[in-house]
Amino acid sequence: MSMRKLKVFIAMSLDGYLAAPGDDLSFLEQLPPTGEDHGYQEFMHDIDTVVMGRRTYSKLLSMEVTVPHEGCKHFIFTRDCSLQSEDTSVQYVVAAPVEWMKQEKAREGKSIYCDGGASLLRAFWEADLVDEWIVSVVPVILGNGIRLFEQAQGEFNPIWLKPQSIKQYKSGLMQLHYSR
Repeated sequence: MSMRKLKVFIAMSLDGYLAAPGDDLSFLEQLPPTGEDHGYQEFMHDIDTVVMGRRTYSKLLSMEVTVPHEGCKHFIFTRDCSLQSEDTSVQYVVAAPVEWMKQEKAREGKSIYCDGGASLLRAFWEADLVDEWIVSVVPVILGNGIRLFEQAQGEFNPIWLKPQSIKQYKSGLMQLHYSR
């Protein structure tokens, strides 16, 4: 049995921010409309499970996104054990994310998509659990906000990745695809 892959498909500003201060994602909406999905539909063909932090999930709900990724199981990491969802595709998880992910990768199924947030992503990449990175670089400099790659205090060993592809879109977005 082969292990499921953990994949990241995420956008950041040219200077490395996932969001502007206050979890502001409006810079993503300011890309010129081109009708491109930037590879999202193709990426989702191999995904059946989505993981994200509670703040990311709450932000999506505030943007009136009822089910962020249709047809997938959603696991939302939180420290609040009282949270429950009426949506059967959404389950709140109060567990150590790294240990949980190691078990989830060993289960049968398609790939797992980590849709953020920054601290959850950091836990996974510092534990060397991310198999593929698809990072869309938005042509904007935010100057401040939530960084994609901000290491926690302490020792860290670099993780070298293998380039798979680079795509340029009409919107000005550059998409970098790396694997382990």
